[in-house]
Amino acid sequence: MEVIDGATQLKWSQRIIPLCLEGVELAEAKIDSFASQIAGLKQMMNHYLDTGTMLNLIKE
Repeated sequence: MEVIDGATQLKWSQRIIPLCLEGVELAEAKIDSFASQIAGLKQMMNHYLDTGTMLNLIKE
């Protein structure tokens, strides 16, 4: 853990060693998908911290 901008953050790393070409493709897709999910989570958390309200994604 380390302190960045006054907040404690934990950095997580994982080493994936594919054993075949298909494994390489799956690993690359998983990395891209995870990065996209984290970016979305970061956007939602920043919105909540800035406004105090959760995102309302369901339109009535």
